[in-house]
Amino acid sequence: MCYVLCVMYRKCKIPNTKYQILNTNEGFTLLELLISLSIITMMIALFLANYNAGIRSNELSIAAQQIVSDTHSAQNKALGSTIYNTKFPDGGWGVHFDTSAGSYKVFADSNGDKIYNSSPDDEALVAYGGQTFSLPANVIISSIVTKNGNQSALDVTFLPPDPITRIYDGIGTSTVATTTLKNLITNKTTTITINVLGLVQAN
Repeated sequence: MCYVLCVMYRKCKIPNTKYQILNTNEGFTLLELLISLSIITMMIALFLANYNAGIRSNELSIAAQQIVSDTHSAQNKALGSTIYNTKFPDGGWGVHFDTSAGSYKVFADSNGDKIYNSSPDDEALVAYGGQTFSLPANVIISSIVTKNGNQSALDVTFLPPDPITRIYDGIGTSTVATTTLKNLITNKTTTITINVLGLVQAN
């Protein structure tokens, strides 16, 4: 009788699975692992492509806004009668654009000729408040247009007290000028418009 009860006890006993360790040989096969890695790689590649495209697009917008800001800086120098060397520059303060350069300049028109000269105006870039601003590597000044047509260079100067805005393209003065920036990778463009009232706007 005891023997029978013992056998029945052993057969009916529910194992304690709380601390049971499962022993299995199941896992990823090499094929499944390769497929998973391929999917992850593709997702990363797509993310990086979209990320880089976004950066390039933002470069153009940021460069345009920086030009607007630096042009306002030149206006403020004129409005505040900022001194160049020992006196206020005869032609005020201005911004110089050139389609052949990957930069633009905020300068003092020391001799009052309405244009940027490599000498003596470069002195202002070094010691007296002017500056050269480099464009992003993939962004260029693709065109400059005034009422006199397409130009290779443009000088916008500001004289107090308003300040008075003078737009000079090497041929004559103009009431408005449009400078176009272009991203060489995406081929997208944006424009910066400056008019004789001193309004500067990136479109």
